[in-house]
Amino acid sequence: MRTVFDKMNPDDRMRFLDELPEEAWRRLMDELSNAEPADGIGQHRSEFAGEPPQVPPPQEAIVEARRIEKRFPQPDGNEIQIIGT
Repeated sequence: MRTVFDKMNPDDRMRFLDELPEEAWRRLMDELSNAEPADGIGQHRSEFAGEPPQVPPPQEAIVEARRIEKRFPQPDGNEIQIIGT
C-alpha cells in the first residue's frame, strides 16, 4: 500500500485523503506511519502524523442540493441536526 500511495500524484493523494471517512483515514495513517518508505520514494513519516491534510479551496458547485437535512438521535431522545439547507 505504501508503494501505491507514494507514487500517487500529490494532488490526487490530497483529494483521496480528504474524501476518506475519518475512521478509514486514521487506519490508513496508522498503517502508513508504521510502514517503511518504498525505495526512498514518497513522504517522510512525520507528514502522516497529526491532523488530516488541509482541504483544497472550494470550486464551483457541480450539483445543487435543496431541502436536505440529516439528523441523529441522541441518548436523551432528542435529535441533533448535522446538515440542513
